[in-house]
Amino acid sequence: MDARRWFWSILLIGVLATVAINGYLGIRGKALRENELDALVPDIILHDTSQMNFDEDGQRHYRVDAVEALHFRQRGMTEFRQPTLVFFLGDARNWDATAQQGITPDNGATFRLTGGVVIRQVTAGQDIIELRTEAIEISSREEIARTEQPVLIMQGANRTEAAGLH
Repeated sequence: MDARRWFWSILLIGVLATVAINGYLGIRGKALRENELDALVPDIILHDTSQMNFDEDGQRHYRVDAVEALHFRQRGMTEFRQPTLVFFLGDARNWDATAQQGITPDNGATFRLTGGVVIRQVTAGQDIIELRTEAIEISSREEIARTEQPVLIMQGANRTEAAGLH
């Protein structure tokens, strides 16, 4: 085979390969259905928001404040910027949690907070208990917090460092 035939054969193979790859990528890109694309875009965007949540007896349970909240209805998920969770015991504020970012992947059953997380519990007649970590998951129903991150717990002059919180 002379050089021209090799050239045209290689060129033909290159063109066929390019067409096949572009065809595959085009089909793959169309595979995302419209409702899948809708799940990527928030249904509700709120700025400077506050939402009060009540327990089964109609009593205040917790409040969520945030600079910004993005709610994705199809995924049952809300993302928060600078969230503050405030939990109540009766009518009194029991404890609160703040962070730079937060997400609730299950319509508020759990909150995952990240970035400078601070949890404070205020009890009358006692020093404030403060917990600091970089990431934590809070169950809003059980009011339980868990993390694998290092934790600093402070109360008055007492300091305790822990490898996590379970």
